Formats: sequence, C-alpha cells, structure tokens
Amino acid sequence: MDSLDVKARTPLVSGLFVCLSIFALACTTVGAAVDTESRPTDPALQAGPVDSREQAESDRLLGEAQAALDAGDFARAEEVSLQVEASYATARGSSRALWIRAQASEAIGNADEALSAVLRFGAYLPDGDDRRAAVAILEGDVLEALGRTVEAVEAWLATPAGNDDAIVPERISQRVEELTEGDLSRLAESGGPHVAPVLAELALKRYAPGAEDDAQTSARLALEAGATGRARRIAEGVLSGDMSEFYTTPVIGAILPTSGSPRLREFADLIHEGIRIALERFGQAEQNRAAAELVIQDNGGVIGNAPRLLAVLESANALGVIGPLQDGALAEVARQRRGPLVVISPTAPIIPEGAAGVYSLTGDDPVSGKRAEISQN
Repeated sequence: MDSLDVKARTPLVSGLFVCLSIFALACTTVGAAVDTESRPTDPALQAGPVDSREQAESDRLLGEAQAALDAGDFARAEEVSLQVEASYATARGSSRALWIRAQASEAIGNADEALSAVLRFGAYLPDGDDRRAAVAILEGDVLEALGRTVEAVEAWLATPAGNDDAIVPERISQRVEELTEGDLSRLAESGGPHVAPVLAELALKRYAPGAEDDAQTSARLALEAGATGRARRIAEGVLSGDMSEFYTTPVIGAILPTSGSPRLREFADLIHEGIRIALERFGQAEQNRAAAELVIQDNGGVIGNAPRLLAVLESANALGVIGPLQDGALAEVARQRRGPLVVISPTAPIIPEGAAGVYSLTGDDPVSGKRAEISQN
C-alpha cells in the first residue's frame, strides 16, 4: 500500500510543482512589464536619493503640468513644472519639467525663460531621442522672438531630419533674406538636412554684385541639398541667368539731345556725366536690387520727338526721366505721361501748369527756384 500511495501521490506533487512554476513565471513576466525601473524615462535633474513618496508626488505633479499644457493653461503648467524642479529634482523623470516649462513659457511670451529651459532640457536628451527635432525647433523660435535671427537659423539647421522636414525649411526661408552674405556663408558651413534655403539665399546675395561663379556653386549645392519652393527657384534662376523674379532693376530714363546742335550736345554731355557719377555712387547693387540701369533716348533737339521717346521709356518701366531740356518738349512729355512717372528737366524754364510730378532745376515756380539755388551752391 505504501508504494501504491507514493505512486498515487507523485503525479499530484509534480502537477503542483508545475503549476507553481508557471505561476511564478507569470508573476515574473507581469512584474517586468509594469516595473517602472525598466521603462525608459527622462533622467533626474540632480543625482541624489529619492523615496517612494517623493517619486510619486513628482510623477503626479508632472502629470498635472502636462495636462495643463495640453489644455492651454500655460501659466499653470509653468508654475507646476517649476515646483517639480524646486522640490523633486532628484526624482526620476524630473528633467521633463524643463520641457514642459519651455513650451509653456514660449506660449505666454516668456522668451528668456523658455530659452533657458529648452537649452537645459536639450542637454539631458540622448542621441536619437525623437524629441530632438521639436527641441531644436522651439529653441530657434525662442531665439527668433529674442531678435537673435542668426542663432535661430543655426538652431533650426541642427534639427534632425524627420517628420518636421517641411516645417524647418519654411522657417529658415522666412528669415534668411534678412541675413548678410557673411552670416549666410558661416551658416552654410554647418551643413545638415535643412541647409538648402541658406545656400540658395547665399547664391542670390553673390549674384547681385556679379560674383556669378560663386553664386552658381552655391546654387548647385542648394539643388543637391534638396531645395524646394523659393529656394529652388532662386537656384534655378542663378544657373539659368534669369533672376527677374528676385531682382528689381531700377531703370532711369533720359531724353537728351545727344545729336542736336553743338550747344545742346554740350548740355547733354554734361548732364549725362552727372547722371553717370550719381549712379556710380547711389545706384549700385544692394541686397535684392540690381545696379541701376540708364536708358538714354536721343531727341536730336526736336521737340516733337519727346512724346514718342517717353513711350519707349515707359515701356522700359523707368522709375523717372531726366529731360527733355526744352520747355516745349517738357510740356509735351507732361501731357503724354500715362502714369505717375517722375520727370525732371535740368534746363526747361517753364513747368506746365497742374503737371504733378514734373520738375525743373530752373524756372519761375518757388520749388524750381529753390532747386536751382541748391544746384548752384
């Protein structure tokens, strides 16, 4: 019987052992799934001891701060995140308070506070953290709010490639137009996945003063970097030589008797020389403006030619016209103007009555007399 009893009880013992083993394994697996120690979390703001009560309170406050941020209660989010930093700096995850505070402070216009928080939080992020892009974008936004545009673009350029690939180039494109060629050149050296707008704007800045080879090099690099939108149009314009979309070319017209009588030709030559000197000093390329262009129309001293020549200059989109020299020709030009074209005659003694935008450096009207006095001095 004893042997039978043993044999009979053996399966029960084995079964109980197996059940206990499975239960223990199940408990271990479940425990690993919910163990907060094994779950990725942000580090503590400071190294140091923390008890379970402090950890729980820090977690609760972080949850409250995040909820306030999500609900748009930015002042409360900022306040609670500061409480976590002040009272629970050694708790696991407490560095996330900086990220919450950076976003809340930026939203309510506390740019200095937001910049401090976002820079500190970025130092805690490991490489590959999927929040790095959002952190870099916010850093750039805050720097831009503080008027530090070059640093803002530099921060945006450091944004990792990812889901924000359309957002970052747009921000950069909106700001690079106001930067100098030197700033753009330094920023271009940083490279990165979002550098195309910088390279394109650098090409534009180099194209204006005639550095076409350098401009084309930057344009090619911009296309290789994946330029889109305005940046792509700039790069393609530089390479094709058609920059009409991006450059304003001021056109100054002149109606002068370059083939008239000797006396008129003498006046025409002197006036032409004065215009040339003025354009050398004030008409050079600047930012997105090309060098001013002078278009001279020869009326041969014939008064009747002036209206036809004016039409040519209007078609050339001239900003203003210098001449004609004779008062009769000036009267004809004043009557024939189709728009607000400014006309200045250096010598015509009479300005047609009621002709707005028509001036003379000599004449009987008070304005002309003053201009003549100034020119003589």
